Amino acid sequence: MNSFSLLCCLIVGALTLGAPVSSDAQERAPSLGTKGTTKTGKAADTGGRARLKLEPLDLSIEPEVQLKMSVSLGDLPEAPSVQRAQAASLWQALNTSPEDVLRDAQRVQALTTDMGKLRDATIRNKKQLTDLRLQLAQAQESRAQWRNAFLAVLAITLLLVLLAWRRSAVRVREADWWNAKHPTMRSKDM
Repeated sequence: MNSFSLLCCLIVGALTLGAPVSSDAQERAPSLGTKGTTKTGKAADTGGRARLKLEPLDLSIEPEVQLKMSVSLGDLPEAPSVQRAQAASLWQALNTSPEDVLRDAQRVQALTTDMGKLRDATIRNKKQLTDLRLQLAQAQESRAQWRNAFLAVLAITLLLVLLAWRRSAVRVREADWWNAKHPTMRSKDM
C-alpha cells in the first residue's frame, strides 16, 4: 500500500472509531464470521463499540514515482501533433457539461440543416446556370443566323445594284446615237 492509501484508511478508521455500533450490526456480525465472535456464534462483549487497531504510519517508505528536476521544458519527449490533438479533444470531452453537449448537438443539427439547404441551393444554381448557358448558346446561334441572313441579303442587294448599273451603262451607250460613228472620240472624252 502506498502512503496515500494508508493515510485514507487511517482517516476513515478514526472517523468510525468513535461511532456507536447499532444492535442490528451486532446481530449480523456473527453470521458474517468476524473476529469478534465466540465459538457459540454470539458476538463478543466489546462494550457496544467497534474496536479498530491502528498501526503506526511508516514514513520511511519512499514513493513509487519520483519526479526529476529539470531546468527547461524542452527535455520532455514530444508527442506527435495527432496524439496531442486527440488528447486535447478527449480532455475537452471529459470537461464539458451536459448543457454544453446539448448545445453542441443543437448546433450540429442546425449546421446539418443549413448544409442540406446550401446543397439544395447549389444544385438549383447549377441547374439555372446550365439553363442560362443553353439560352446563351441558342441566342448566339440565332444571332449568327441573323447575321448570315443579313449578309446574304446585302450581297444579293449589291449584286442587283451592280447588274442595274451595268444595264444602265449599256443603255446609255446605245442611246448615244450621235457618238456611234466615232468610238475613239468617246473614249477620249471620258
